[in-house]
Amino acid sequence: MIIGIIADLMISEKIKVGKFRENIAGALIGSVFVVYSLPLIGMAYIQFYVFSGVSGYDLLPEFTETIILILGIMSIPGFVMGWISIKFAKKKITIPVESVM
Repeated sequence: MIIGIIADLMISEKIKVGKFRENIAGALIGSVFVVYSLPLIGMAYIQFYVFSGVSGYDLLPEFTETIILILGIMSIPGFVMGWISIKFAKKKITIPVESVM
């Protein structure tokens, strides 16, 4: 949530970051995109072990180590895809001049 709030403040110009404010905000949101689906990631790991009689609590230390690794690796492509998506969004979405004041 903190990254989302920071990105919103960048877009609304309450945090001054220069002319690339939308790009930076999009890249920040893209880099934490995996975190937003975190419950689904946990269920994916636990389902492999459910039928072998292993409890989900037994997997918690392994899951914690694995999720840190996954977030570290996936934040870089997420950052790049967030940056690219802002480029496409600026081309596809037009805001009428009279609504910007």
